[in-house]
Amino acid sequence: MGMEIHAGAEWLWRKVGLDYVHGGPVLLASLGSLVAVFVTAALIESVAVGWRASSLGRLMSGRASPRCDMVTALLFQTPLVGHVAVLLSGGLSLWALHCAKIGLHPIWTGGRSPWLHAVVCLVVLDLSYYGVHRLMHAWEPLWQLHRFHHVADEATLLTALRVHPLESALCGVCLAVPIGLLGGTASEGPVVFFLTQVLSMLRHGNLPWSWGKLGDYGLISPAAHRVHHASDPACFDSNFGILFPWWDRLFGTWHAPVAGLPPIGVDGDCLAAMGWARGVWQSYVDFWRALVRLARRPGNASSKIVRSVTTADRPASTATPSPGSDETRRELPVPSVRR
Repeated sequence: MGMEIHAGAEWLWRKVGLDYVHGGPVLLASLGSLVAVFVTAALIESVAVGWRASSLGRLMSGRASPRCDMVTALLFQTPLVGHVAVLLSGGLSLWALHCAKIGLHPIWTGGRSPWLHAVVCLVVLDLSYYGVHRLMHAWEPLWQLHRFHHVADEATLLTALRVHPLESALCGVCLAVPIGLLGGTASEGPVVFFLTQVLSMLRHGNLPWSWGKLGDYGLISPAAHRVHHASDPACFDSNFGILFPWWDRLFGTWHAPVAGLPPIGVDGDCLAAMGWARGVWQSYVDFWRALVRLARRPGNASSKIVRSVTTADRPASTATPSPGSDETRRELPVPSVRR
């Protein structure tokens, strides 16, 4: 059974492009890929907006949000994050991926058209992630994990890699299924993989580019994804697409880019000031608290969502509750909760 689980883990991590778990040579290759992608994106951004507004300038500022971005990006190139994900899920992620592995039979492997196969896998992966991404914003337990990404209040290229380990594992399981049915991998085609990673970083950079018609109908632009991260409630529940804007337009969640660079982050969330370890742990604790609340609210689990609030969020006339009490949380309707 141990060897089967290891084989299942290997299969998942290959599917989501996280081959670093295999040790030194692959770790070096992963770090090399990260450096190549980051340098390419950083050069483009620095030329466009200048040093002070660029991710390089922000990452060297020492401020909390860019520092957490940098720590997360570096840790994701080591076995640590994969091991943390397995521990936080109690081994469930390994069991789930193993079940998916032994039950999947590719329905199309591309035949003699490897590039067409890579493109189809990319489209299917993007559509699948759109659905998973919407669920992360709609269902409170998953939001408690996903908010680790959204509390970033300064945009840097490395914000793209600021993902909770457990969220990464759960997404890997979900996304490996459709890609496995196509007999492909999430990183199939090195050129396609490199370009999509550069675009992913640029989307999280400090860039006001909307790309005109290309951004409206072809590829998600940095300005469009900035709307998704905006702290303005008018921008909530929008632009869930990662690569293509088609799904947002098809399912009614498209929001046109706004002028300038709107502020980003989750207002009043204490998670923003925490480092990587504390932030990961607090998100994990809130994930389980959200599950317990839903379990105690039968028949009403889908109608409301609860989020943590700080004293700054509370009305001035409200007395400060004791730490950990039920009064430190309040119920809000779904539309008013981040995102």
